[in-house]
Amino acid sequence: HVAALYLSEGQYGGTPPTRPEPPPARQPAAPTFSILAADWDRFPGRYKADSGPIWTITRKGDELAIVSTSGLTFATRPIGALEFESTNRPQLARLVLGTDDHGKVAWITQTIPDTPGGRLTRMETMTDPAAGLSDFEGTYESDEIGDRRRAYVSGGKLWFASSEEPEPYPLNRDTPNGFSVWGFDAIFTRGSDGKVDGFIMNTPPGSGIRYVERAPGC
Repeated sequence: HVAALYLSEGQYGGTPPTRPEPPPARQPAAPTFSILAADWDRFPGRYKADSGPIWTITRKGDELAIVSTSGLTFATRPIGALEFESTNRPQLARLVLGTDDHGKVAWITQTIPDTPGGRLTRMETMTDPAAGLSDFEGTYESDEIGDRRRAYVSGGKLWFASSEEPEPYPLNRDTPNGFSVWGFDAIFTRGSDGKVDGFIMNTPPGSGIRYVERAPGC
């Protein structure tokens, strides 16, 4: 197209191409839906995407605030009883919440124009997330990326400390052996004796990074 603007037909070797049609106008946003005060309690929770990331959803006024372990952060407003629309993202993302036979929100379907849809499943809250945390204490190393992390328990949570991080940070316990925090999740593994022998880290830059527990003094 640039050549067609500056070269004659003879120099260009043919008729200059026509300009492409402009993209269609963005679909107007839907009107905000009014949700009863008691119904807002149905939505907050933690949801795991089929692709791996975990969303933490909380209520912030008349919107839902969403933080994902993939680094995604955005807010949504209600446009239906079980449907929300993003308020602070470039693209018009919509979330449709599905319920089980008891009316409990059990999953979320996410749609973004020109992007494959995604599905997230609600994660059940552990009754005692602090139980057995000492099993995960230790020092872990990854030969793949040359990183070492120390895991320790404090205040009923598991913490990670690393020379690559400015200060230690707590992890959220999602499953008996699974933890997450903004930016990544860690799935601990156990040997044939049932003892923790390492974990798998999944982050936006790369997934399946293996960390192995090192014996004291190593």
